[in-house]
Amino acid sequence: MLSLPEYGWTDFSIGDAKYSLSYLFFGSTDWLREAVHGLKNNIPFVFHGWCEPEEIFCTVTENFCYVICADEGKVLETHEIKMTMLDFCKALHADISKDTFEWAHFEYYGDEFDSNEYRELHIRAEEIIKSLLDELAALIKERPKQG
Repeated sequence: MLSLPEYGWTDFSIGDAKYSLSYLFFGSTDWLREAVHGLKNNIPFVFHGWCEPEEIFCTVTENFCYVICADEGKVLETHEIKMTMLDFCKALHADISKDTFEWAHFEYYGDEFDSNEYRELHIRAEEIIKSLLDELAALIKERPKQG
């Protein structure tokens, strides 16, 4: 669903939809927080991504994902994907778990990599990502038990 970040970009693929998302308005911590909140409360959640100049909005519901691609408020395309909230969360968890170092770097892409401040931000971002991944994994594990 998400490719590993490279040069400030990640590919988001779901169903027939595929978009390259910029680090400018995409953060793995934001997406993880939304997924945790939605799964914990059993409510739909929305992700935002910036494609420069287009933007996408992905709404995740119990049984479907809806993707809207827009430019300056004008809808360019829409996609309805048969994918459950649980499956979406599993895919998100799997993709970000592959390399938390790179996802933490993506959070602050473009900042001075050699600075002490950057290194501290990176360490903190990776800690947050790992914590959110742990929380999401626990919610995924308990989800099938919910009635």
